[in-house]
Amino acid sequence: MDRLKSKREAYNKELVDLEKMESELNARKDHLSDKVRQLELSQKEFEAENSVKMTTELLELQGQIKIMHQEIEKLMNEKRSITEKLNESIKRQTMEEKQASEYKNLSEAELSVYKSKKLDAETEN
Repeated sequence: MDRLKSKREAYNKELVDLEKMESELNARKDHLSDKVRQLELSQKEFEAENSVKMTTELLELQGQIKIMHQEIEKLMNEKRSITEKLNESIKRQTMEEKQASEYKNLSEAELSVYKSKKLDAETEN
């Protein structure tokens, strides 16, 4: 039970860390998006003087935003994977606890039959 609790805490901590990273990436993305909008406005005002420079910066920022989107998607996939693993672990632990509980409630005769059936099943596999 403590092992499951520590696993849950570890997974929850990792999820919190991923969510924090995702939040930071979203903030960076928003900042870059604002910067792109500002550059687009500036580009219109100073297009005659700085069109090449502004276009280059804009393309670089758009490339950075694309990378940020990819990083966010990767983090979301990692988060999904960790959540699935956690759910599988919880399900498996719950099943193990249920089996252990059922195992405790068996009489000696039932226990003998249970063990032989389990041994037969393991031998077949």
